[in-house]
Amino acid sequence: MTQSSPGRDIAARQQSADGLTVTTYPWRKGHYEVVSSEDSFVKIAHHRFDLTQVCRILLHENRSFRGHKDALAAALCGWMLDPKGWAPRRRLVALSIGTTLARAEQAAKRQSGSQNSTERPYPRLTRLSPAFFDELYDPIGGLRTILRTLAWDLVYQEFGIQRDKLYDTTMIAAIDHCHYRLTASNSILDRLSVKRSCEVYVLVEMAISGCQGPNVANLKDHYLGRFEKSIPFLYAASTIKLTEKQTLLNAIAGANSAAILRPGILRELFGRTLFYTQNVYAKNDKTKNRVAFAREISTALRGVEPRTFDPPDRVCACTKIIEHGYTRAGYDACHDDAGKLRWNSPAFWSALDLPVPAYKRRSRKGSNREQKSLPSE
Repeated sequence: MTQSSPGRDIAARQQSADGLTVTTYPWRKGHYEVVSSEDSFVKIAHHRFDLTQVCRILLHENRSFRGHKDALAAALCGWMLDPKGWAPRRRLVALSIGTTLARAEQAAKRQSGSQNSTERPYPRLTRLSPAFFDELYDPIGGLRTILRTLAWDLVYQEFGIQRDKLYDTTMIAAIDHCHYRLTASNSILDRLSVKRSCEVYVLVEMAISGCQGPNVANLKDHYLGRFEKSIPFLYAASTIKLTEKQTLLNAIAGANSAAILRPGILRELFGRTLFYTQNVYAKNDKTKNRVAFAREISTALRGVEPRTFDPPDRVCACTKIIEHGYTRAGYDACHDDAGKLRWNSPAFWSALDLPVPAYKRRSRKGSNREQKSLPSE
């Protein structure tokens, strides 16, 4: 619902088939557009979060006014990093709106630099459309909110604390993805289970790095407690490379929410998310609320074409471990009589013709945190 229409002339208004409205307003020597849903920006992206309305505006072919989709992208990224909380989302939204404001001021200063003092436009920021102030800036609390928001580098550091949990979560999601592919040719594998995938992850991590990682109870808490609703988005983002060394999830965890608006990235993210949701995430229906969460994501991404993709190479390299860990014989071989996981079980590793991994203490705050935040290689 556009908040900038009262008292302003409307050049055109069009209803979309997806329930969105595109309103065109004359402004200066041209016009600007507002792509709006049923509710205002603060209702769907700031005070609370509505996945369906946010995704549909982001997907709309019209650009909307300057700063609008950037702020929505920031809200989506904040929700991905903490679906149950509000702080990351509001901080990223405030940073996005503040960035748009700063860039507009810088552009105006550059342009006014070629004019004499009597010709300089005042106020400079009128180059931003009225919708920016009516829809975004004023409703979130204006300059007071932006100034109270942590600086970008502090937000980056704050998100960095979650990187190990993101790494654990996306690795478990990748194991589930490998399980999905394995079951296409091996019908004897046990059904997906959060507990089983967490245990297999401990074994995979030992094989990859020699690090034992968190215990299964903590892994389940990361996976189910904090990130469960956004797992398909997080995992899909972890598989999209922006550069040779950086993935989309690295960028998001680095407070760079604008990365999802790069050409071709948003559709790829949503397409992979939908594929994973429908074919992997929803299949783990023994997990409470999983089917409902999958349905919510599918509704939000209605009209998006699912895009198949492969699990990360470093996880695919451990296919034998995943396959063996999801069989009864493999499960028994890596558990003691009380059902407790034994990562150093000779019987388990010898069945795979692999040596028992040499144990290394896991570094939780090492210099490789950037690389460990997602299973990209």
